[in-house]
Amino acid sequence: MANLPEEIRQVSLTHKERFRSPSEITAKYNLGLQKYHQLMSNPNTDRIHLQTLYSELKALGWVMGREEKTVIKEIMNPPKKDPNAKPIKLRQY
Repeated sequence: MANLPEEIRQVSLTHKERFRSPSEITAKYNLGLQKYHQLMSNPNTDRIHLQTLYSELKALGWVMGREEKTVIKEIMNPPKKDPNAKPIKLRQY
């Protein structure tokens, strides 16, 4: 760290971010899948938003150790709807 500028050195010393736990990664992946399928069913969805979410899902799948084929199948094939299931309300970002 001797050659770094003072600002970078201070940020790296004070930055207290932590890694996500496996359960947090899985939860984010599953919520992302739900959100992606919800957006795909809406004809007015922004393409860039879908691409960003798709990329994030692929990255999270990679972090979870899943094969790329499996992740793509999960993204492209929405789960079958249960007629007794309650609708899920997702937060808007």
